[in-house]
Amino acid sequence: MGKLWAARDPDGIRFFFGNDPPIWDFVNEEWVGEKYCEHNLEELVPKSKEIEGLSISDPPVEIIFAPVSSVVTKKEKSFYEQLAEKLRELWPKGDKDGKYAWRDSVTNISKRLKTLWEVRNLKDYTIEECLAAANKYLSEFENDVHYMQVLKYFILKQREIVDAKGHIKYESTSRFADILEGLSTIESSNDFESLMNENSNFNIV
Repeated sequence: MGKLWAARDPDGIRFFFGNDPPIWDFVNEEWVGEKYCEHNLEELVPKSKEIEGLSISDPPVEIIFAPVSSVVTKKEKSFYEQLAEKLRELWPKGDKDGKYAWRDSVTNISKRLKTLWEVRNLKDYTIEECLAAANKYLSEFENDVHYMQVLKYFILKQREIVDAKGHIKYESTSRFADILEGLSTIESSNDFESLMNENSNFNIV
């Protein structure tokens, strides 16, 4: 499938797949890629300040858009491990509904945190800021945890989507990042339950 790129044209942000960055076609006045382009990735690609701030004159930006297992991070490993340990302490012990671990292991949570920072291009939040965001979320479920996410999905929830051409894409959502960035407030429990259960035929990772 090649790499995923973002570029801005007069109509807004465009996304392309290809081993090389797309280029501007001055004749047809559009960005063109080496292989093919997708025009409907707005909801699938986690936005970042780098992407939103693109101008027409800027070169294309490569997007990290991958499952948890394949992301390489630049932030210090100790940050994620410390944050994973402290976040686990906030979540209940045992399993949700007797099926899903509320906490998961430090190793798995740490890796998911690394992925989130790369996918969302998060700034250098402190551990205290991260814990405050988590506590804000948890405060919504003090009396009923039925609709509360397990820790790993609170951090990052991904759906593997295979299109008609066999290309694999990953749709990512993160309540944790939304709260950290102030992009949204906690939605109602019913809306949250709908998000967790929609399109159950997708592979949630």
